[in-house]
Amino acid sequence: MAEDGETGVANAVLSVDEVTVGKTAEDGTFSIAHLPKKFDQLEVHADTRLASRAYAKELKSPLVLKLAKGDDFFTLFTIGAAGNVNHLDFSRKDPQSGFEEAARIGAVLAGDVLKVIQAAPVVPDPVIQVSDKILPIPVPTYTAAEVADAERVQATFGKPNAAPFLDLVKAARVLELNARHGKPLDAEVQVFTIGDKVAIVGFPGEMFAEFGLQLKEDSPFPVTILAELANGAYVYIPNRVAYKEGNYEPTAARLPEGSGEALVDSAFDQLLALAHRSSNAH
Repeated sequence: MAEDGETGVANAVLSVDEVTVGKTAEDGTFSIAHLPKKFDQLEVHADTRLASRAYAKELKSPLVLKLAKGDDFFTLFTIGAAGNVNHLDFSRKDPQSGFEEAARIGAVLAGDVLKVIQAAPVVPDPVIQVSDKILPIPVPTYTAAEVADAERVQATFGKPNAAPFLDLVKAARVLELNARHGKPLDAEVQVFTIGDKVAIVGFPGEMFAEFGLQLKEDSPFPVTILAELANGAYVYIPNRVAYKEGNYEPTAARLPEGSGEALVDSAFDQLLALAHRSSNAH
């Protein structure tokens, strides 16, 4: 592919299971549509001409993006703040598991990415900065009676008389934290910035979506990307409201109430510091 985006190939073809789902139009734009096997319909337009055949497994790989932007295009996949996002779409009756569903999701994601990267802003001065903070999070202490009760409940796991699910979840948390003998949990918050436009923030657990929305809104960087389960996996990290509401995620959470807010505050402080450092560099 030439630097100006022109190529001698006039007709590009993209296929899934031998069925053509995308091709180059007469005006040079590339479109993906009419995905088979009940795939969601996509409309994708690229300013560059593409030339390739790709199967479903490649739609969710860097291949499509490299074809759109060149061999030096680097892809980074993260899971954002999704600790309380349901993984099932109850408005759909179709099966939501298996290879076909994975291929459908991959095609939808790849198509959406192709849409976005056509208008993605260029970072004029892509200097990378890094910040990292470790927050010692205190763990609760449990009485001998609480530990004994947790052991009794856990012993029923997998048996016909197994304790209720949430009781099993609570028992696992109590026994794991009790085994630390009061040693705090080290929760790491890491921030990378690229120029003054892009920031990537890593959290050590499954952050609730509200935290991600808040940080994106408050961040001094126009594009702020969250990566949960980074540098640690302290299962769910709910917000204060969720602890009051109860149920699975706050019951399983290893970090106490208020920890999520503290992690977000740390991330925001680091973002501000890096933004200030970036502005001073100019």
